[in-house]
Amino acid sequence: MSSALFIVIGTIEVFAVLTTALRIFRFKVSWYLRDILIMSVVLALSSYLIRIVLAIPYLDMPIAILAVIVFMRFAIKVKPHYAVILSLSGYASYISVQSIVYFLLSLILDFDSALLTQQQGTYLYLLQLTTAGTTMLLSFLLYKLGLGFTFIIHPPHSFNIKINKKKEGKVFYATVATFLILSGALGFLLSGYGWVAYIIVALNFIALYILLHRRSEQE
Repeated sequence: MSSALFIVIGTIEVFAVLTTALRIFRFKVSWYLRDILIMSVVLALSSYLIRIVLAIPYLDMPIAILAVIVFMRFAIKVKPHYAVILSLSGYASYISVQSIVYFLLSLILDFDSALLTQQQGTYLYLLQLTTAGTTMLLSFLLYKLGLGFTFIIHPPHSFNIKINKKKEGKVFYATVATFLILSGALGFLLSGYGWVAYIIVALNFIALYILLHRRSEQE
């Protein structure tokens, strides 16, 4: 039962990351719904294998991110650097929401930062489901309100169209840096310095939003 629950919740989490990544840039999620569902199940099964069966959880996220980048490139059919931007934007958004959800839940329940290192457990499942649900709700609101960034044209992309390497390079490196910093913020959270992690998450998310917004206005 616990194995099935792990896979189901993992599927929901991946689904939230993928749909959010697409809706941030105003892509039509309905066009890729089947592919997203298949990818969500595949990554959930992969996560179970890596975390529970093989017991090497530190490899789970790197492998998942690489898989999502490949998914964006070949299933969504965007250019390679856009695949990276889409993937890391989705994960950065999810990590930001999870940090806020963790903070709010820790005020209500007896949450401990150690639960973030666990592979299974009631509180961990609660955190995962609440984060995924909140992320999907925000994603849906982006869709309903017609919000999001527009500098990445809707796929499939033509490789004959030239891009502005200077403008796209800034976004690419800023997205990578933001993701790495947000991931590093989890280290502070695990060390008991939650307030430092929350400040880092807030500042980086705001900075990335401003950069993406300015890039959209240049179109």
